[in-house]
Amino acid sequence: GGRFAAAEGLIQSSVSHTIDLEGCAGVASWALGQVMDAEGRTAEGITTLNTYDGVQKFQSAGLLFFESRLSGYGARFALDREGAGDARSILRVYDSAFERVFEYSGY
Repeated sequence: GGRFAAAEGLIQSSVSHTIDLEGCAGVASWALGQVMDAEGRTAEGITTLNTYDGVQKFQSAGLLFFESRLSGYGARFALDREGAGDARSILRVYDSAFERVFEYSGY
C-alpha cells in the first residue's frame, strides 16, 4: 500500500500507449478513481467520474454496466464532498447510474 503516485503514473502510461482506448480508458478511469479515493482527492474523483469529459472516457468501455458502476462511484465522491446537505441530487445521479442495472436484473 501507499504507492499511489507510482500507480497513477502507470495508469496514465497505459492509456497513452494503447490502441484499445475504449476498453483501456474505462479500466484506467476506474483505477484512477481508486487512487484518488485512497488519497482523499475528492474533487479530482468527481472530475474523473462525474463530469462530461470524464464520462466520455468510460461510457463506451464495453464492459457490462461498467459505466453505471463508475458513475455510482463518482456519486459517492460527490457525497463525500457535499455531505448530507446535497444528498437528494447526489442520490438522483446514483439512481440514474444504476437504473439500467436494476431494469436488466428485474429489481
